Amino acid sequence: MDYINYVKQYPMSMSGMGGPVGALNYHSGSSFALFGDRAVNMGGQQRNNYNYLDNIDYFNIANSTGNASDFGDITANQRSGGAASNGSRAIYNGAQRLSVDYITFSTLSNASDFGDVTAQSGNVSQAAVVTDSNRAVWGGGQWNPDFGRTSKMMACASIAVNSNIAAISGDLTVARTALASASNATRGLFHSGIAPSPVSRCNIMDYVTIATAGNATDFGDSQYSRDESVGTFGETRGLFHGGIYQSGGFVTINTTEYVVMDTTSNAISFGSLNPKSRKMQGASNATRATFSGGLTVPDAESVSERIQTVVIMTTGNAADFGNLTNGYAGRVLGSGASGN
Repeated sequence: MDYINYVKQYPMSMSGMGGPVGALNYHSGSSFALFGDRAVNMGGQQRNNYNYLDNIDYFNIANSTGNASDFGDITANQRSGGAASNGSRAIYNGAQRLSVDYITFSTLSNASDFGDVTAQSGNVSQAAVVTDSNRAVWGGGQWNPDFGRTSKMMACASIAVNSNIAAISGDLTVARTALASASNATRGLFHSGIAPSPVSRCNIMDYVTIATAGNATDFGDSQYSRDESVGTFGETRGLFHGGIYQSGGFVTINTTEYVVMDTTSNAISFGSLNPKSRKMQGASNATRATFSGGLTVPDAESVSERIQTVVIMTTGNAADFGNLTNGYAGRVLGSGASGN
C-alpha cells in the first residue's frame, strides 16, 4: 500500500505554501483563501552553472506589469520542491532536505523552519502540491531512498500550524513524477507527468478531495502526454502551461490548457505561450495567472527571467508581465505561491 503524508492541523504561525501546483491567495469579496496579489518564487536552479538557489522573488500580480524584487531567502539552496498557500503564509519543501520552510506574505524576510518530512519515504522531488487553504497534499514525485523510481505516495500538511509532514493512506491513479497541479476550495487536481514501467510521459489527470484521505479519482485527459508543466488556478478554473512531450524527439510545448475543476472532463485549449517554456514557476490571484522562468525554446534551452501572464476566465495568448530579479540568470525548478 502507498501512503499520503499528513500533518495534524494545530493552529500555527507560518505563511502559506506554494509549488508546482499554483498559487493560493485571499481575494476580497471571495470565500477563497487560496491565493493573493503578492506572488513569490522560491528556490530553483540556474541552468548555466546548475547552482541551486536560495532566494525568494516577489511581485504584485494585480499590477498590469512589473519586475520582481527580493523578498528574502529560504533556509537552504534547494530545487524541485513544492509550495502551498493559505493566503497569509506559504510553506515550501525542497528536494535536497527533509526540512520544510515557511514565509508570511505580508512581511519581507527570510524563511523560517516549519517542520520536517517524517514519512518513511524521506525527501521528495518533483511532486505536485494541492491545498484547500487548511491542508496541503503532495502527490507523486520521486522519493528517497529509491530516488530513481516514481512513486504514488502523497503527503499533506496543515498550513496554519508548524508541524511535521507524516503519512496517510491514498494513491494517485497512476504513479508519476514531474507532474503539475491546481486547486479549488475542495478539490486538488494532478496533471500529466512521467509514469514508470515503462517510463513514459502521460496525459492523465486525477483529483482528490483535499480534506479527506483516500485514493485519487480519474478526472480526464490532458491534450498532450507531457511533463514539466506548471499549474495555476482561479476560483473555478485550473490552467496548465507549457511542458515537454516526446514525438520523434523532445518537444517543448507552447500551449496553455484549462479545466473547470468542479466537473470532470478533458482539458480545453486556452492559448499559447511566448516563448515555449517548461520547468516554470506559477502563481495566481482570483483574476490573473502568472508563470515565470523556465527553460525556453528556441534559445538553445536558455533559462528565462521572463514573467508571463493570462486572465484566468478568458482564453488567449500569454502577455509579457516583467522579469525576475537580476543576478540569477533566470530560474528553473523553483516553486510559486501567492498571498497577501
